Amino acid sequence: MLDLKSRSYFDWHYKISSYFLLIPPKNRFRRLYWLIAIPHIFLICLSIFLEGAKLCLGGSGNFSLDILNLGVMSLHCMGGNRVIRWHFIRDDIGKVLKRVTKINCDFCIFKISGGNSENKSKGQDNKETKHPIEIYRNKKIEETKIYCLILYVGVITYVGINLSSTFILNYLSSPEYEKWNPILNRTQLYRDYAYPLWYPFDTSLSDGYYWIGFFYQPYAYFFLVCGFFSIDTLCLNTIIHLTAHVQVIGFTLTFVDKNIDIKLKQSEAIKLKEKRILKCIQELQEIYTCAIDLNNIITMHMLVQQLCIVVITCCVVYRVTLVSAITELGILVSITAAVVGETFIVSWFYQNFTLELFELLDKVYNLDWVEYPPELRKVLLFLMQRLQKPFYFTMGHWQPLNNDICIATIKTSYSFYTLLTQL
Repeated sequence: MLDLKSRSYFDWHYKISSYFLLIPPKNRFRRLYWLIAIPHIFLICLSIFLEGAKLCLGGSGNFSLDILNLGVMSLHCMGGNRVIRWHFIRDDIGKVLKRVTKINCDFCIFKISGGNSENKSKGQDNKETKHPIEIYRNKKIEETKIYCLILYVGVITYVGINLSSTFILNYLSSPEYEKWNPILNRTQLYRDYAYPLWYPFDTSLSDGYYWIGFFYQPYAYFFLVCGFFSIDTLCLNTIIHLTAHVQVIGFTLTFVDKNIDIKLKQSEAIKLKEKRILKCIQELQEIYTCAIDLNNIITMHMLVQQLCIVVITCCVVYRVTLVSAITELGILVSITAAVVGETFIVSWFYQNFTLELFELLDKVYNLDWVEYPPELRKVLLFLMQRLQKPFYFTMGHWQPLNNDICIATIKTSYSFYTLLTQL
């Protein structure tokens, strides 16, 4: 059984992502990694241009199938954009992740006998003497870790099952046929691929290199789509962790006026409360900093992603309404559900982070304002004003990423779908 407690979630995420050649090793094999990774990235992203070339050269001759291929190409463009740019932003995201793992780690100032606990060494703490805040924090982070791992592994498993079923069912249901090749001046035996691509070689079964093209597609698409979801879920799960840290701060604020040593003078007690409030503000500022830095890194990616999702949803739904084969219908419905689900999940968790920040207002309201000096009240008023200004993750530093984006994406996709049905 895996020991999940021995590592942070991001260590596990990086470990799994390394199998998709997204994380270079830190040892002497780093050069060998790049010797393999550079051709690998070229090959998986080459499929996008081969799909585009096939469409530009006339497509398949079936309008609805070409529209579907346009949506699939948009999906792969979205993945290629994230995979290629990942290697340029990896270090910046790594810096954010290091800061996220260090948030809300020290709760000595909140312990019982406030005046004496600050001098206790951390090594003297044990499970029986841990403060409720520390217990809550550890439980919350552990639950978040397991939740994010399930989400990540579940998405990767879904991609593997979906792609495998696509190519297996296509091979079983795609019949062989003969077609005249004017270049060779003879008839050749062919079988259709799962996705139309233009290949610079003969793809016939009888004389060409059909199997090279057949195995290239699942290789390119699996690593491209899994690479995209690895990067996308890393950003999403970082936000889920930041949301958990906001919840820890909310729980911590309820202990500002508690666990005060009765032997302390009133001035000393007020000083201790002030230190506790400033500690919460300091941790909250760190959360804001991490969120702002992460948003600056991914905001343009999210803009491109949402534009691609509009095209993907429109094209796949158009094909769903015209297809009659039950196997293809099942695969297309699963793709549609995955794309719409991706939009909903992203917008939900991004907005949830903003809502959790709003929840802190109630915690601040419930503090014992009467006992605080004017200077401390001013600090709390400033904190409340900051919390009342919502923080949103954005697309292109323009549109907030919230549930309205999910609805707008579906509406825009439907508008394009309506336009296609009129052609």
